[in-house]
This record gives sequence, structure tokens and C-alpha cells, in this order.
Amino acid sequence: MIAAPEPVRTMTLDECKKGLGTTKKFYFTSRFAACSGASFVQTWLVNGRPSGTSMFNVRVVGTIAKNSRTINFKYYFTEMESQGTTEAPVMKIGTKGKIPNSWPSTVRYTRGGSMPGTKTFAELKVLRSFSETVNAKPGQGSQGTTDLIAAIYQPSITITPPPNAKLTGDLKGDLFFLPPRWDAAKYLANSTGGGNPDKRGAASFAYIGMLNYSTKAGAKERAVAQHIKTAFTKPQDTMTFPS
Repeated sequence: MIAAPEPVRTMTLDECKKGLGTTKKFYFTSRFAACSGASFVQTWLVNGRPSGTSMFNVRVVGTIAKNSRTINFKYYFTEMESQGTTEAPVMKIGTKGKIPNSWPSTVRYTRGGSMPGTKTFAELKVLRSFSETVNAKPGQGSQGTTDLIAAIYQPSITITPPPNAKLTGDLKGDLFFLPPRWDAAKYLANSTGGGNPDKRGAASFAYIGMLNYSTKAGAKERAVAQHIKTAFTKPQDTMTFPS
């Protein structure tokens, strides 16, 4: 028997930065390690004219330990800068991890961590990072043996200008994140929870990979494509490998 390598379950800020680059909305190395990011840029106005700018980047790294139902989301505020005449240090920034949709809708999630709520630009520049954990206990999922739970997790940023200040630009935004899911199917290694029913199953991030096959001469995996085509068009001509 050939053992498959363990999937990646950790991700550093530098790995996230490199993976996202300057154009990608999300990056992942496995179903247990993913990240997303966004830039927020503001223009400050005095008498209706630009007087300065401020900006910051937000990156969120999500990781899941082996056989765990707890997802850890780590938020990073970096590249926090301002130029010209601004009141950026006292500008308030609110951070939330929203779950706008859940299937089933009756699922109750357990949250933990150190989410700061609303902090000033200056405070976040010092704090730099913080975490939130999200857990969905088994027994709340869809009917059947999988006990499947699916959700949308949405890091959300809102900016409140100081009193009497005028600014334009990115004053709010939601970061995309790969949808989390939980299940307790019998084929999972942790299907029994090691004797603890509340820990049955595990969490993961949902992603559907697309495989492109072609029956054209010279195409990679042509034999696979031909077999799939035959299975759909002439199923009677296909057979399983003899055991």
C-alpha cells in the first residue's frame, strides 16, 4: 500500500503574501490551509480638495489542524501608511468575521479568539494581528451519514472617519474566503471523535478543481478522455478492472 503524504495544514503570512501576489483574491495550498487579502486606500479632503492619503492591507489566513472541527482565522493588518495631511491615526476600523449564510440555517457556531472589534488605525498598526476560531459541533448537519454543514465565512472591514473629517475611497469591504464545511462521514479518520462524540468528524475548506481532458491526438491524458467519453456514449463497452 502506498501512503499519501499529509496535506499542508499551516501557512505563514509570507506564504500568504507570495501566494496572493498583487492580483489574486485567494490562495490555498490544501483543503486545510488558505488565505485571502484586500487593500484599502483612502483620500483625505480639505475644502473639497485632496490633502493626503492613507492605506492598509488586510490578509486573513485560515488553517485547520488534523482531525479538528475548529478553524483558526488569523487576521493581519500590514503596510499601514499615510502621507500628506490626514487624521489617519484616529480613523476607526471595524473588523468582523461574518457568517451570512449557513446550510442548514439552524446551525449554531462556537466562536473564540481575540477579535478586537473596532480599533483606531494607530492601534491596529501596533496590534498587527489577531485570531478568531469557528467551530460547528456535529449533529447539526444535513440528514444522512455525512452530517454535512456548509457555510460562508466573510471577513468584513468598515471604516469610520474622525468627526468632521472628509474622505473618499475604500471605506468598507468584504474579503472572499473559501467556504468552510464540516462533516462526520464514517470514512473519515476521526469519525468517532476518539471516543468524544462532540469531536466527531472534521472541518475543511471547499474547493472544486477542474480537470480538462481532450480526445484529440497528442493531448495529455488522451486515454483517460477516451475512456470517459466511451463511458457516457457507450457504457456497455466499458468494464471495471478485473479483481
